[in-house]
Amino acid sequence: MPRIIPAGKALQAWEVKAFDTVYQAATDGFIAAHAYAGATANGISVLTDSANPPTVQRIRSHLAAGYVAGVCCPVKKNEYWKAGLSGGAEDKAVYFIPLS
Repeated sequence: MPRIIPAGKALQAWEVKAFDTVYQAATDGFIAAHAYAGATANGISVLTDSANPPTVQRIRSHLAAGYVAGVCCPVKKNEYWKAGLSGGAEDKAVYFIPLS
């Protein structure tokens, strides 16, 4: 069975990030994001590639009012990434967890 985390690598401390902001990954890592749709529906999308700003959507989630959704997406070292949020959200968070 293949390893999820390569030998000699470890997850580092969680980094709090912001939605709709472009970041460049200094290391390989993962994006984790969640949102609660209060009175209106919303969605989360993650774009990542070598372009700034990134243009390739890797994952997305849509949720109806009153529900919570979350996504997790790997990011390669030196690639740009952005977690986007559409619609309203009463509780939301996005994190990057480096792998080094």
